Amino acid sequence: MHHTQQWIALPQNGSFVLTDIRDIMYCEADGNYTMIFLKNGDKHLACRKLGDVEKLLPFTCFVRIHHAHLVNLRHVHKYHKGDGGQVELHNGIKLDVSRRKKQGFMERLIVV
Repeated sequence: MHHTQQWIALPQNGSFVLTDIRDIMYCEADGNYTMIFLKNGDKHLACRKLGDVEKLLPFTCFVRIHHAHLVNLRHVHKYHKGDGGQVELHNGIKLDVSRRKKQGFMERLIVV
């Protein structure tokens, strides 16, 4: 039986913090690094590119909405329509959805 990874070790001040994957709100590309934003407001800088981080996180929850952003669908509150549009997270943060990623993102939503 395949077991889904529930935790990820995030770097912080020379150590690693075990973090529940569900607490990751979104990830933001920063050159060869990725800034990982948590529900509690903490931020962790990982020494990996966003594409590498994306491969580590479950596809069922995380979707790439922009070349610079990977978002956890469980923290998305609203989608504002537009050219690419914007997602609004439960904490009020708004992130752009690129035109190129919009269709893939919309396919992950169940729209009635």
